[in-house]
Amino acid sequence: MDPTLSASFILKKLIGALLMPIPVALILMVLALWWLRHSRLKAGISLVLAMSVLTLSSLPPVADHLIRAHETHYPLFDLQTPVNAVVVLGSKSLEPAEGSPAHMFLASAAMHRLAEALRILDANPQAILIVSGYGGLTGEVPHALRLRDAAISLGVNPERIIAMPDPVDTEDEARLIAPLVKGHPFALVSSASHLRRAVIFFQQQGLAPIAAPSSLPSESVSDWRLSSAALGNTELAIYEWLGLAWQSVKGVFRP
Repeated sequence: MDPTLSASFILKKLIGALLMPIPVALILMVLALWWLRHSRLKAGISLVLAMSVLTLSSLPPVADHLIRAHETHYPLFDLQTPVNAVVVLGSKSLEPAEGSPAHMFLASAAMHRLAEALRILDANPQAILIVSGYGGLTGEVPHALRLRDAAISLGVNPERIIAMPDPVDTEDEARLIAPLVKGHPFALVSSASHLRRAVIFFQQQGLAPIAAPSSLPSESVSDWRLSSAALGNTELAIYEWLGLAWQSVKGVFRP
């Protein structure tokens, strides 16, 4: 599917971006400026709400509580469980200097996913590695190819790797990967916060994925200092809730 031609894909991305804490706070600040001429009370309320959104979203204890709601559904993958395939869902790529090692083209979440996949792959020498991810709206090198190159650089035989550069989101990944793993046990590797939604999509394809979180649930932090990392976790939690809501809107219900 070409994302540039999909209205629902663009709409989903726009809604998701606008409902993040920083855009919401900016909208509230703009409203505060507009109301300043008409109603100082409304302007004050809007400004307080904007500051509250930013402050609460950036507090580690609040962010930890929000993200843990998505991270505690599946335990770490048991290496005693045999699988025929290890599926790594797409994440983000980076653009380091030319000539950088292949793994440096992966953002931290993608590197964690690949590391967990290689751990499982090492315990299942007969299994194949399926990596996924498109090139973004601006046409970068597909994420699947970045994952493939990094896996090869870390010692995986290229003949064991299938790269899927076409899927643009998790639903697309489930649909396009399903024919490759149907009827076979396979590990589904993704971030712990993303797995609940991902498993639903694969189950809708008649599959029985074995969830393999690439990280354990976040530890609670008592530090109350505002943090950009905490803001990132809040955004991630909101993104997953929006994704679950989108599944419900499309008629894909949680089992």
